[in-house]
Amino acid sequence: MAPSFKTLMVEFAKHLEIEVDDTWESPVEIVIEDFVLTFAEFNRTEKEELLMYASLGVVPEDRELEIYRGLLEANVLWSGTADATLGVNSATREVIIAYRVPMEGLTGEILTLTASYFSAVAMSWYAFVAGELDESEPIDFEAEMAGVLRV
Repeated sequence: MAPSFKTLMVEFAKHLEIEVDDTWESPVEIVIEDFVLTFAEFNRTEKEELLMYASLGVVPEDRELEIYRGLLEANVLWSGTADATLGVNSATREVIIAYRVPMEGLTGEILTLTASYFSAVAMSWYAFVAGELDESEPIDFEAEMAGVLRV
């Protein structure tokens, strides 16, 4: 049986050493420095899933080709996203990264590790969209992951 969203979020908060009660409702936003990571219940199929996603900023007009090419290449078999998916809202030009996790068997500890890794990947793409990381530079996800979940 899958844990409830509330139970999972309370366990996750304990691993982050954040004091919370059990009134959290989906979606939940966690602020990591100035970066917002959102957790939401996702039930598009018969299996309950947890969705993690983050905004990576708006595509600057002068870098459209570079950014869109980088996003498309990274999405090929999820090779540059560690199994997350990158997308762009065409109306706002906002880049989003998202990752779905089955809730069956998910614990606060597993979610903490998964969220740490996802945050490292997301923050690297955030830096790329912001122009702080060149598309030719490989992203070292292991190095980026170290100590990433600081709230």
